[in-house]
Amino acid sequence: MQGAILSYSVTGNTSLVVQRVVRAMPFPFDVVDVTLLPEVDLAALDVVGFAVPTDFWGISQRVSGFIAELPLQHGKPAFVINTFGGASGKALVRLWEAVSSRGFRVAAGYSAHMPDSYPPLIARGFASAGAPSTSELAKLDSFIAKLAATLSAIDDGHEAPSGRLSLGLMDRLLPERDRSTGLHAMGERSVDGQACTRCGTCVKGCLTGAIRLDPLPVPRCAVDAGDATTAVPRGPYTPRSVRVLHSTRVPPTRSGNACLALPKAYRRHRMPSTGWMNRGSSI
Repeated sequence: MQGAILSYSVTGNTSLVVQRVVRAMPFPFDVVDVTLLPEVDLAALDVVGFAVPTDFWGISQRVSGFIAELPLQHGKPAFVINTFGGASGKALVRLWEAVSSRGFRVAAGYSAHMPDSYPPLIARGFASAGAPSTSELAKLDSFIAKLAATLSAIDDGHEAPSGRLSLGLMDRLLPERDRSTGLHAMGERSVDGQACTRCGTCVKGCLTGAIRLDPLPVPRCAVDAGDATTAVPRGPYTPRSVRVLHSTRVPPTRSGNACLALPKAYRRHRMPSTGWMNRGSSI
C-alpha cells in the first residue's frame, strides 16, 4: 500500500505531529504540503491523511477550499488530525465533514494539543508551554498505534471502518470565529520607534510576507480592488503582543537590540520540539 498525508502547517506544530505519525505507519507515507497547491494523484494512493491546525475554532478557508477541489472519491480510506493551542473547538468536526463530503471513508480522527501560537493568549500566559506530559504523549502514541493497526487490517483485505467522532463539552459549545476576531484581539497596531533599528529582520522573518519597511515596519494590506501593498498608518505590532514578540526573556541577538530578536522570540513560543495532548479522538 501507499499513503500520503496532505498537511497544512503554519508554525511547524502540525508538521511535528505528522512526522510522528509517518514514522509509525506500517507502509510508506508521503507528506504533501497543501500550500504549494499540488496536483495530488489520489488514484495512486490507498489511504489519505489530512493534518491541519485549528483556525479560530474551525478550519481555514485555504484548507476547506483545497479539499473542496479534490476529485470525488468512492470510499477511499482516510484519517484526519488537527492541532490546536487553547481549544480545538469544531475544527476536527469541520475537517471530518469536509473530507467525508469528497467521498472519503474517514476511519479515525484526532485532536492534538500544542503550545499556543496566538499572541493575545500567549501574552496572557496561556501558551501551554509545558505540554506535553508523559501521559499526553502516551495518548497520542496510543492513537497512532491503533491507526497503524487499522491500516494494516485494510492492507490485509479488510474493509475500512467508519470512525466515530466525539467532542468534549467545551469544544461543542465554542462558536467558530472569522479572522476579524484576531484583528480585534490584537488591539491597536503600533511599533516602538525607539527600539526599531529598521534592520528588516521582521520583514525577512514574516512567514506570509505581510510586512515592509516605510521606514518603520508597516503591514501589507491586501484589498479586493487596487494596490495589494497599501499600507495602514501604523506598524504590525500591538501593545497586547509586544510583551511576547519583544520579550526581554529571549536572549538578544549579536546587536543586543530586542527588536532584532523578534522572529526568534515568536518561533520560541510557536515551534517547540514536542507537544501533543489527546482532546477528542476516534478510531
